[in-house]
Amino acid sequence: MLIERVEMAASLEAVADLRAIIRTARDRLKTRVELLDDLALVVSEIATNSVRHGQPPAQCFTMELHVERASLRVDFLDDGGPFRDFARRWADSSMAPLDPMAESGRGLWLVRNSVDRFAYERDDADQGGLNRWSFWRNVIQDERPAMLLIEDDEMTRGLFVSILAKIGRVTCAGTLAEAADMLKSTPFDLVIADYNLGDGSMAELLACLRNRDAEPDMPIIFVTGDRTGAARVHGLEHGIHAVLQKPVRPRELQERASEAMAAHRAHMVRAARRLERNVKPLIDCANVTAVPGFRLVARGGTASAGGGDIFATVHGGQGRKRFVLADCAGHGMTGRIQASALSGLMSGISASAAPAGGPDSFLNAVSSAIHGDRALEGLVATMIVIDLLEAGTVELATGGHPAPYLVAADGSVHSVPLSGALPGLLPSTGCTTRQVRLGEGERMFLATDGLAPDSTETLEGVSNAVARGLAATSKLGLADAADRLAAIVTETLGVYPADDWTFVLVEASGFQPAAA
Repeated sequence: MLIERVEMAASLEAVADLRAIIRTARDRLKTRVELLDDLALVVSEIATNSVRHGQPPAQCFTMELHVERASLRVDFLDDGGPFRDFARRWADSSMAPLDPMAESGRGLWLVRNSVDRFAYERDDADQGGLNRWSFWRNVIQDERPAMLLIEDDEMTRGLFVSILAKIGRVTCAGTLAEAADMLKSTPFDLVIADYNLGDGSMAELLACLRNRDAEPDMPIIFVTGDRTGAARVHGLEHGIHAVLQKPVRPRELQERASEAMAAHRAHMVRAARRLERNVKPLIDCANVTAVPGFRLVARGGTASAGGGDIFATVHGGQGRKRFVLADCAGHGMTGRIQASALSGLMSGISASAAPAGGPDSFLNAVSSAIHGDRALEGLVATMIVIDLLEAGTVELATGGHPAPYLVAADGSVHSVPLSGALPGLLPSTGCTTRQVRLGEGERMFLATDGLAPDSTETLEGVSNAVARGLAATSKLGLADAADRLAAIVTETLGVYPADDWTFVLVEASGFQPAAA
């Protein structure tokens, strides 16, 4: 869905105008301002490079801002000379932090750390040739682990960032004072800290925070060159996870960081589940549910007590049985609060006359309500609406949610393409309803992206084990197939998954046996 398109003469002044245009899109797009700032930074880097270093320099810029499912996409075109040897420079840019004096690659390093996907191609079909750049930024909050790196040596900091960025998001502090401010205002999943810094030791910082009743609630790893054992003793006093001795091997740093976060997450989940033994399961349709002409079943798991996945039935009207599968941003109780808000919103809409029509009408009514209500500012969720009609007919519409799979009677699996933007970004999602008729022996498989973390438009991010399980269970009864698939997912993602997951199986019923 195109939001903005501009063409202008290329210049450094025009670069500033492009940044301003992206930022003012906040007036129409209900999204986080830092997301637009990241896109503005990327456009600025690429456009500035085309003016200063293009051979020949660019004379004209074209920029388009699109909403694409749960992402914003910027397309940027310039008519300057080609970006030669782009593939090598892009690969080298991952190591740019290692050399703080290097100019080459640092702009591309900023780009690759500001967006989720990036593409470049040279199109010489047009007269004079064009550089075509596309970059995507996911609207949903990045769920990768957040790490705070406290290190005052720039070379070491660059090395550690390049290692840790492979497993999460890294924020850096060069002093204890900077680290203290960040720990007060930002939740982190892990702190990795040089034990001795220019303004004191980590033991002093942790003691200060403890005295203020602000002790960090996350695992901490000390890195030190000290051979006296003081860092280890002080670490034990403060209950840190580990002490690593310099020089640290890259693989050891990455493994110990992952181990610390996994152990802490499991501890927190166990504690939360002990406190909430009687929490009602998130999956409203846990057993096989019969709808005239259909059977459906859902299974799911949560990253923590609570969770942000919803599978619910809402009033569809006009002889429709309507279900909604939604994935709210966050997990644990934060996700649960968002899920409750969305459930209440959907109930209110379905009780009104507004959603008359198919799944697309309902999704657009939800999108309009989220976009127009300041109280719902923090509500971010992908949704897929499933209307069950007669004679095995299913109508579907998506709002930023991965499209489902159709499992044929012979076990083969095919995607059912759908498109539509995240509800609430704009008053309308731009979705369209698609109708599918389930034949005898066919099933539809729908899932949240906790089960398929690399998915975008379809469920291509689902694990090979689950994909094989879909085929292998196609002949089992619906409940048995769901149980087998749930076991495969649990085995694949673990008892303490990184994200909530839910899947739904739907099949038509009432087929008559063939005449003898």
